[in-house]
Amino acid sequence: MHVGYGYTPGQINGGAVSFYEWGIAHGKWHPAGRGYRASPGDVAVYGLSLAGTPSAAHVAIVTHDPPGRRGPDVVNGDGDRTGFSVVETGTDQVRADAGHHHSTLAGYVSPP
Repeated sequence: MHVGYGYTPGQINGGAVSFYEWGIAHGKWHPAGRGYRASPGDVAVYGLSLAGTPSAAHVAIVTHDPPGRRGPDVVNGDGDRTGFSVVETGTDQVRADAGHHHSTLAGYVSPP
């Protein structure tokens, strides 16, 4: 399956919410807390708001989701700490640093 980059329905772009919208459109969205165990390569979506215009604060790529934890281990590009995008890793990431606040894990999008 081809995943297009852009701003039309069914495409993923730089907006974190586009991953959620793509996941919903393709049956690949898995809400947090519903028993889904994330796989390496899944996209973790944080700070999802569906009120008014949908938005999400942050996304990260899952590297591991061990049993017994509230959140996955992830890797992501995060420019909030240095002013430049750097690769960061995190363990048990039920909350992500997204700007000036922490955002809660909303769910996962599986790749095609």
